[in-house]
Amino acid sequence: MTKDDVIKLFNLLEELYHGHRRSRDNVTLSIWATVLEPWSYAEVRDAVVTRARVCLLYTSDAADERSSV
Repeated sequence: MTKDDVIKLFNLLEELYHGHRRSRDNVTLSIWATVLEPWSYAEVRDAVVTRARVCLLYTSDAADERSSV
Protein backbone atom coordinates (compact mmCIF):
# COMPACT_ATOMS: atom_id res chain seq x y z
CA MET A 1 0.00 0.00 0.00
CA THR A 2 1.06 3.56 -0.62
CA LYS A 3 0.70 6.62 1.62
CA ASP A 4 -2.29 7.68 -0.50
CA ASP A 5 -3.87 4.26 0.13
CA VAL A 6 -3.32 4.71 3.87
CA ILE A 7 -5.07 8.08 3.73
CA LYS A 8 -8.04 6.45 1.98
CA LEU A 9 -8.03 3.72 4.62
CA PHE A 10 -7.94 6.27 7.44
CA ASN A 11 -10.89 8.09 5.81
CA LEU A 12 -12.83 4.84 5.75
CA LEU A 13 -12.00 4.10 9.38
CA GLU A 14 -13.06 7.57 10.45
CA GLU A 15 -16.44 7.15 8.75
CA LEU A 16 -16.98 3.70 10.21
CA TYR A 17 -15.95 4.67 13.72
CA HIS A 18 -17.68 8.04 14.04
CA GLY A 19 -14.90 10.46 13.17
CA HIS A 20 -12.09 9.15 15.35
CA ARG A 21 -9.35 11.16 13.62
CA ARG A 22 -6.13 9.41 12.62
CA SER A 23 -2.84 11.31 12.45
CA ARG A 24 -1.83 12.21 8.90
CA ASP A 25 1.80 13.22 9.46
CA ASN A 26 4.38 11.74 7.08
CA VAL A 27 5.94 9.50 9.73
CA THR A 28 2.62 7.88 10.64
CA LEU A 29 1.65 7.44 6.98
CA SER A 30 5.04 5.91 6.18
CA ILE A 31 4.85 3.48 9.08
CA TRP A 32 1.36 2.28 8.16
CA ALA A 33 2.28 2.03 4.47
CA THR A 34 5.25 -0.15 5.43
CA VAL A 35 3.22 -2.34 7.79
CA LEU A 36 0.46 -2.85 5.21
CA GLU A 37 2.78 -3.09 2.20
CA PRO A 38 2.22 -6.85 1.57
CA TRP A 39 -1.48 -6.27 0.89
CA SER A 40 -3.36 -4.24 -1.70
CA TYR A 41 -5.69 -1.43 -0.69
CA ALA A 42 -8.65 -3.57 -1.76
CA GLU A 43 -7.57 -6.45 0.51
CA VAL A 44 -7.13 -4.19 3.54
CA ARG A 45 -10.38 -2.32 2.81
CA ASP A 46 -12.27 -5.61 2.61
CA ALA A 47 -10.76 -6.77 5.91
CA VAL A 48 -11.72 -3.48 7.60
CA VAL A 49 -15.27 -3.67 6.26
CA THR A 50 -15.64 -7.30 7.35
CA ARG A 51 -14.39 -6.46 10.83
CA ALA A 52 -16.64 -3.41 11.07
CA ARG A 53 -19.69 -5.47 10.15
CA VAL A 54 -18.99 -7.75 13.11
CA CYS A 55 -17.93 -5.10 15.61
CA LEU A 56 -20.53 -2.49 14.79
CA LEU A 57 -23.33 -5.03 15.21
CA TYR A 58 -22.45 -5.30 18.89
CA THR A 59 -22.25 -1.63 19.82
CA SER A 60 -24.72 -0.31 22.35
CA ASP A 61 -26.55 1.71 19.67
CA ALA A 62 -27.05 -1.38 17.52
CA ALA A 63 -28.15 -3.41 20.54
CA ASP A 64 -30.67 -0.71 21.48
CA GLU A 65 -32.06 -0.67 17.94
CA ARG A 66 -32.35 -4.45 17.84
CA SER A 67 -34.16 -4.61 21.19
CA SER A 68 -36.80 -2.13 20.03
CA VAL A 69 -37.79 -4.24 17.02
